Amino acid sequence: MQVDLEKVRGVLEPILTLLGFELIDVRFLSEQGRWVLRVYIDREGGVTLGDCSCVSREIETPLEVEALIPLRYHLEVSTPGLDRPLIKEADFRRFVGQKVAIRLENPIENQRNFKGILEGIEGGVVSIQSEGRSRQLPFREIKRAHLVF
Repeated sequence: MQVDLEKVRGVLEPILTLLGFELIDVRFLSEQGRWVLRVYIDREGGVTLGDCSCVSREIETPLEVEALIPLRYHLEVSTPGLDRPLIKEADFRRFVGQKVAIRLENPIENQRNFKGILEGIEGGVVSIQSEGRSRQLPFREIKRAHLVF
């Protein structure tokens, strides 16, 4: 089942911004025979369980009204956790100095997976310190990236 997650993001982001949260990621997947819409949120100072419950109540109706998901699903609102995904360029600025894992769409020098310390992002290029040297990875080529603990 394909769901247009960009449209779902378009519905959620303004609501979450008004509530003081940042939308980190949205995933729609099948788990144990049921469909799950998982919404990851964050904000300065962290997110509590009560925050997740509040956000869930606030976004449930707009999601139903927009009818972007044409079947029954379970809504989960969560924090991104310790292995937080890095999706936007702002994420790569925010977590400079942290250990990251990055997977590229296409290999660079026969390598697709990189782990190292995030040095920053400039001009659409992510810099990490990996294997004793600075590596330059084009942001547009990043398939997946997350913090490593």
